[in-house]
Amino acid sequence: MRVPKNLDHKFKIAESLKGYKHLEGTKEKIKASLLKREFTHPNSTIIEVTDIESISITRYDSFRKAAIELNTDHERIKRYAESQKLLFDKYFISLGENNNSYALKIAKNLKDLLDSEKTKENIRICNREDLALGHKAISIKVTDLETKVETLYESIRKAAKELNTDPKTVRKYVKSQKILFSRYFISFKGNTIQDNTILRNESGSNQIDSIKNRGRAEVTIAREGVLPTIGIVSPHALKKGKKIRSDKSEFLSIPPSFLAMLVGFIDGDGFILVHKTAKGYIKINLVISLDIKDLSSLYFIHSILGIGKINVYPKTKNPDTCKLVINRTDLQEVLFPLLIHHNIYFLIEARREQFNKVMYILQNDIKLYSEIPGIIPTIHPLPKTALGYTNLTFFNNWIVGFTVAEGSFLIKSNNDACFQLKQRTDELLFDAFKLVFKSSRKIGLEKSSYNSFSISSKSGVQEVIHFFHFLVITL
Repeated sequence: MRVPKNLDHKFKIAESLKGYKHLEGTKEKIKASLLKREFTHPNSTIIEVTDIESISITRYDSFRKAAIELNTDHERIKRYAESQKLLFDKYFISLGENNNSYALKIAKNLKDLLDSEKTKENIRICNREDLALGHKAISIKVTDLETKVETLYESIRKAAKELNTDPKTVRKYVKSQKILFSRYFISFKGNTIQDNTILRNESGSNQIDSIKNRGRAEVTIAREGVLPTIGIVSPHALKKGKKIRSDKSEFLSIPPSFLAMLVGFIDGDGFILVHKTAKGYIKINLVISLDIKDLSSLYFIHSILGIGKINVYPKTKNPDTCKLVINRTDLQEVLFPLLIHHNIYFLIEARREQFNKVMYILQNDIKLYSEIPGIIPTIHPLPKTALGYTNLTFFNNWIVGFTVAEGSFLIKSNNDACFQLKQRTDELLFDAFKLVFKSSRKIGLEKSSYNSFSISSKSGVQEVIHFFHFLVITL
């Protein structure tokens, strides 16, 4: 059919709407070109995968490319890069470009460790099949590092029941050789606490370390001056150029007396927040909230700790409030490891419950708020007598911090000097105050829920002055 000249241009326009059609040969060339092209995001992270069997290093441009080669998902690659554990008992994953000779040396040391029979026994995985009906149960030995008592259990389930946790957690700690609840060392029957175990520090290197008992659960890292991190640092915390702290020796210079004072202060004027996010995840912060007049106190604490952020709210409904907020990463990398290292812990029940919950979340890598159990194990049991409180090495310095938060020095209407401490009902703790300040005065009870300890006699006030005057907090 012949198209009239006056309609020829309309025909061409209609045909162009279908688009240009490539020849089959051209399509094949385009496809081949696209397959060869590298699509690398400008902000992607370089990943190094060290194979400890072949002692070789492979570098990838992103988590996803490494995951494809290792036949896994990119989220798992991220977790193993942060935890510095071996993926598939074979691959050591690190972020960025490391020194090749150093990485190869680590790989060789790892291979030597994993090839030894004793190490294989120590990191032996307990399979679920071992607990199935008809299979022989695995005997478990639990060593309490505080009491030095070793207990044998016929199975993992029985050990989990006694420790108030689940079998999955027990298996995890048998494999990792870490300390459960900062107190219990778990191993298969036959392994002793003196046996060498593999511990990985933040730099990714592996050392043969021994577990020492100093009346508390403490893991001594071979590289002196390094504090262990509690749990796994979230990859989301490492954005904007932040990195895992590989050297934490500077924090060990913080005096234990200051930390004890800080714990007492937090027991009085602080709280540990475990909050549910809009998507159901867990947000953790430690907050010290004060009147704006005491802002200098927060700056003082911040200058010693070197962590946290100070917030003021001049344009809100609470302009007279200031806060020191310490985030989850700083808690698990610095503050909580320091408290465990020096065997310092909270004494007020509300703060103890918050601390135990956070430690359980971190140690078990719980991500969803709905997965937090209703019953949380207690890490540090409290003394059972008032005298037991006074025997705590950190108790006197704790009193200083607690007094700053909850104590008062005042002049009564009859011009007598008076010293007071108030807090929710805790009779043993307040009886311990009486022993420290050598007072026989009866503990008061206000509104059926608050204890009150006060001293107004001349000799009593002199004892208080003597206590605070001669107690030195090293800074």
